[in-house]
Amino acid sequence: MARIASSFTVKTLGITTLCTTLLIGITACVNDGTNKAEVDNANTLQASAAGSSNNSHYPRYSQERRGDLASQLKDLANHVDGHVKFGNGANMSSDDLLAEIYKSRPQLQTSFATFNIKIKVEDGHSAVLLCDAHRELLEDSGCTANVDANYWQQEVSQSCEFKLDLAMICQ
Repeated sequence: MARIASSFTVKTLGITTLCTTLLIGITACVNDGTNKAEVDNANTLQASAAGSSNNSHYPRYSQERRGDLASQLKDLANHVDGHVKFGNGANMSSDDLLAEIYKSRPQLQTSFATFNIKIKVEDGHSAVLLCDAHRELLEDSGCTANVDANYWQQEVSQSCEFKLDLAMICQ
């Protein structure tokens, strides 16, 4: 389970809501789906649909499951990055690289058994993409501290394609 980095209270249309930011960079708020909210300390919080646990675009996975998958994907992305930068990962096929990592981290293989995992290696950098049968869900480079792209709340795209620019992210 992901650890909590911070919590704050939000008032929206007179309804008080607790928002939580996890260490993996996901902020979750239970609200009425509005896009603007007022924080108790008079700061303004721009709460997009992606920050809400409303999950109207893709309700297939619970908030807890999404957090667990993001944490596990970060772990996998870090291992891929380590193999690419400090091992022979840059010269391996995606399948061989995954098999190598799964030898030492079999729980990751179990966690992702029903998902499609893609690996991209580009100029010494790597990214891992998590998709289900319908679309991309999460994308992460190994060079950053947080999961780089969370696609849960975006319109369904019916694809499983990399979107991150590794040259820009991994400068």
